Amino acid sequence: MGAFPGRPVVALECGINWVVPLLHDVDHAAHMGRKGYWPGGEVIGRPSEVLMEHLYVSPFYEEDVVGLVRAIGPERVLFGSDYPHPEGVAHAIEWVNKLDGLDDREIRMIMRGNAARLLGIED
Repeated sequence: MGAFPGRPVVALECGINWVVPLLHDVDHAAHMGRKGYWPGGEVIGRPSEVLMEHLYVSPFYEEDVVGLVRAIGPERVLFGSDYPHPEGVAHAIEWVNKLDGLDDREIRMIMRGNAARLLGIED
């Protein structure tokens, strides 16, 4: 990721079940290969932290959005409604119901702020 500073990676329509295991796996792989050859140069810092500087995830409505926020932080979660696809909701405001337990700042980040920042729109 060091070769592409400031370049976001946005995971849409992928669900969230892969996120936490991936963060574990990239750290584990780096540890296992710590004495090996690193094409492109060795990663400085924990690979999971480097990845999280770039990764944004849009969960499906049915998934544990609050759990994802607790795992990766609200600044990396994007609201998404792909209606009329099955994973979307007809009334986007319903998505807020999935955010019970988060504070107003976190909700605003997920529902608008994070996407606005990625698109270069003032929030």
